[in-house]
Amino acid sequence: MNRLNKLDVSAGGPILDINGVPVEQVSVAIAASQDDATAPVIVALPGRTEAKPVWGDAAAGSYGNTQYLVSLAFSETLDARTATNIENYLLGGVHPTSVELSLTGRLVVLSFGELESGLGSADRLQLFSTIRDINGLANTEVTPLAILSGNDTAAPQIASMLWLENALPYQVVVEFNEVMDRDSVEVVDKWVLDAAGAAEKPTAVFLDPSGPTRAVLTFELGAFAATAQLGLSGEVRDISGNAYSGGGIALPAAPSPDPADHALRDHLGHVGGGLRRRLSGARPVQRGHRCW
Repeated sequence: MNRLNKLDVSAGGPILDINGVPVEQVSVAIAASQDDATAPVIVALPGRTEAKPVWGDAAAGSYGNTQYLVSLAFSETLDARTATNIENYLLGGVHPTSVELSLTGRLVVLSFGELESGLGSADRLQLFSTIRDINGLANTEVTPLAILSGNDTAAPQIASMLWLENALPYQVVVEFNEVMDRDSVEVVDKWVLDAAGAAEKPTAVFLDPSGPTRAVLTFELGAFAATAQLGLSGEVRDISGNAYSGGGIALPAAPSPDPADHALRDHLGHVGGGLRRRLSGARPVQRGHRCW
């Protein structure tokens, strides 16, 4: 509910006075409580001790297999109109694509998709004072907040690796089974492509923002055969901080041929093209009911 909602009297059927005369149907505005002087603040989610946001959907117990999710809890019942306004939240320079408010009005789940770049576990969430509780009091938590790791303790696995067809230069796509942390994945010195002892590091690594389970590795130097093996030195982590430890496809391993799925191929080609245009530039920045 939001502060603009009105109470409809006699909406479902007539209410009779003591003489049996129907009361006229009216809509009555709900006034703010004059006794409420407590502004909403962030509180700890269930099972947590720190009053901070958490990666993942705390209501559903999911941790983002396709897009980034962030959960946070408030001390007061919120005004749905302001609590679900995407302009009132900012993470890594971007607004969420959707905001979900629980039926209790206190738990908020933010979803981040359609990004220009991936998000990192060190990114901080900023809330604005335009978030209000149901009585119109403004949120006072406006300092950017660190996001805690979710309850997800499973290490990410590599689901597939493939060569990107007709890519110039060579590109390899690594698909994980979880949403990944941009800052640990996009480090070129962690990756190497080895063909018969001729090892080359990528010139760029880019976490696909529209599907942040995919890392696109570009190799502008060297010529490679299909049998070349991709290796990893150092940690890459999911957004909850769990490190890849060889699950799924264990590296080093040779990427597979280009995917038969033409939609995926076209999408990855588009991502790769966008990457090549950005190799020498800065990372672009996009400005932009559950029970608990």
